[in-house]
Amino acid sequence: FFSCKPVRMQTFTLFFTVSAGASLVTAFYSSIFVGLLTLVAFYVSLGAYIFRMSRHPPFHTVDTAVAATGTLPVIRGHAVAYYGTHTHDPATDFGLAYEDVTVPSRTLHGDRPCQLAGWHVPPLPPARNPRGASAARSCIVLVHGAGRDRRAFLRHVPALHAAGYGLLLCDLQEHGLSTRDYSGMCFGPRETADVLAMVQHARAALGYRRVAVMGTSTGAAAAIVAAAHPAGHASIDAVVAECPFYSRRRLLHDVLLAVFGRVPLLLAPLAARYAALLAHVFHVYLYPHSPHFTATPIAVVAKVAPIPLLIVHGTGDKVVPFYHSQRLFAAAKEPKDLWIVDGAEHTAIINKDSTAWKERILGFLEELDRERRAQ
Repeated sequence: FFSCKPVRMQTFTLFFTVSAGASLVTAFYSSIFVGLLTLVAFYVSLGAYIFRMSRHPPFHTVDTAVAATGTLPVIRGHAVAYYGTHTHDPATDFGLAYEDVTVPSRTLHGDRPCQLAGWHVPPLPPARNPRGASAARSCIVLVHGAGRDRRAFLRHVPALHAAGYGLLLCDLQEHGLSTRDYSGMCFGPRETADVLAMVQHARAALGYRRVAVMGTSTGAAAAIVAAAHPAGHASIDAVVAECPFYSRRRLLHDVLLAVFGRVPLLLAPLAARYAALLAHVFHVYLYPHSPHFTATPIAVVAKVAPIPLLIVHGTGDKVVPFYHSQRLFAAAKEPKDLWIVDGAEHTAIINKDSTAWKERILGFLEELDRERRAQ
């Protein structure tokens, strides 16, 4: 049979065709396998990078040399545009007298003390204060967001001070000139302890009888959780929460989805699932199951009542979408109010419309004062 030349040629041609086809199939599946392996390696590496960046993002300045000199670090990122020239201190920027203060706080698990560095801006004297003698008894604790420091509220100081309030601005742990162990940001639990410490300092050390808390971003979320805490419930008189997130996990999911959402349309469903999975793993990594980490704003906001709560957010917020505030407002109990500012970006409500900000925020605080005077 094989002695026939045409048959031999057909056999060799068939063998070559099958071999070539098998090689092509093997190469095809090998390329798919390598591609998938590369994609997995990319997402794992990107996940590890995001893990690191979440605790120590570029805007979270950790400069030991700067901190050692007692000078606040250079402001970076989008805050440069928001803060403008208000990046020094109340005296330099506005000619307002202030004093440096040190507020004792505790580390997250309460295992060691720490110190919060800050400024106390005393209220105007009664003769010049629009609120009269009651001015000496009212203070607003101002709480910055993750990665920032006390200067986040410097541009708010003139309006609040002119309205007659004393002000306490401090760097949270791991920020500014406060105690740090370089473990990074915590997005709520550690910051809540600092809020309670600042409120206690305003009452016990500075002598204020009424204390409101105004926070932005992570500071707003911490203010809500602090007001729902038994210690805060007894010492906080009002909360103004600007751009808060309703849960850390959802915040992480939104951020990751924004990162992985910029992929080709065919990979979008895979990216969305990966973002959700990574947010869950990330949440467990950052926030182990312990009593210190279980309280999220959405879980406790109903307990803030009867403390008055004003939630403020901008529709232009690309960091914490404004639906977070809508969810919090729906879960909160009276007395509560919600102010959504069209087009305002993250932590920049006052930049969008300073006149409306003064009317709404000061109106909220003054209404509380009138109610207390009437009681």
